[in-house]
Amino acid sequence: MKTKKHSKGFTLLEVMLALVISAVSLLGLASLQAQSLTFNQTAYIRSQATYFAYDMLEKMRMNKTLANTGSYDLALTDVPNSATCYGTGSTCSQSDFAAADKYEWYDNISTALPGGAGSVSRSGTPTIVTIIVQWDNLNAANKSSVQVKGEL
Repeated sequence: MKTKKHSKGFTLLEVMLALVISAVSLLGLASLQAQSLTFNQTAYIRSQATYFAYDMLEKMRMNKTLANTGSYDLALTDVPNSATCYGTGSTCSQSDFAAADKYEWYDNISTALPGGAGSVSRSGTPTIVTIIVQWDNLNAANKSSVQVKGEL
């Protein structure tokens, strides 16, 4: 009578191979999730920067006279002076409002965006406003920026 040879340990090898494949798949999913979080953060910061740029453009449109004279102009390296001209009962001139708008806008950018800064410049007739919002890019060594152009 002949006996069959049984391969011993073959099932264990199959289980180990399945575990290795599962582990590699889970590592791939974790990497994909980490990249997704990074890209979502970048997209959120870019949308915030765009919002801030359009916010300043609207503030300038509400105060066209001073916007056309350069009261809202700001270089990327400038930090506007602190100005408060909000609240009930305050008696403020239009230039006080422009200074307060500029300060509040810059404060919002520098607080909400990592390394945030902004610039406002005008050119041409009719007046075309160029607003740049810049921030430190979390994924690279350089800065990222959003540029918005609009007519007053």
